[in-house]
Amino acid sequence: MKKKILEDIKKAHAMGYKGFGETPSGNYRYDDPSYEPIWTLLEELGMVPNFHTGVRSSGIFDMLRPATLATIAAKHPKLNIVGAHFGNPWYDEAAEGSRRNKNLYWDVTGSSLIKKENDPGVWSEYLWWTDIVGKGLPHTPVDVKPAFEYIVFGTDEGPDEAAVRENIRRFNKMLDANNVPDSSRAEMYGLTMARLHGIEVK
Repeated sequence: MKKKILEDIKKAHAMGYKGFGETPSGNYRYDDPSYEPIWTLLEELGMVPNFHTGVRSSGIFDMLRPATLATIAAKHPKLNIVGAHFGNPWYDEAAEGSRRNKNLYWDVTGSSLIKKENDPGVWSEYLWWTDIVGKGLPHTPVDVKPAFEYIVFGTDEGPDEAAVRENIRRFNKMLDANNVPDSSRAEMYGLTMARLHGIEVK
């Protein structure tokens, strides 16, 4: 690990930056031991890393599996992590990583909501636990939040208003199909990210 990388992170934090990423993977899995000094420093500074997970244009993407983030989340319980794209196509792996690690969150940007446009209720198969269902089961922390509250709204669209509105439409279609309550929607649309970044919302 080059010392300059860690120094650059410290400089960015001193300038007021609260997040780190979107972090792409190079030739190693995110949970490779060589990256440990970065995750340790981000945990100490309270910065929130955002990782790219799932497919990539090169066609080589095994190192981007969401399970790698679950490993980091378990080793660094005070490090809040956001994974992009909900681990597409490993949705079950991503969801179970959050069920076990309450500091692991995801967005559903990219192609996933387009792929599942005609089956928007499928997300409950992965995000199956609630504040009642699943409590007390092995490997489920007693303070786990309802599953959909581990999803945060995001978009990888450009600034074109029509594209952003379409992304919001697809996201709302998912929420409606899965009967996500308003309290959870508020968390997903902004309150969770505000909390992770220490932003006060009146």
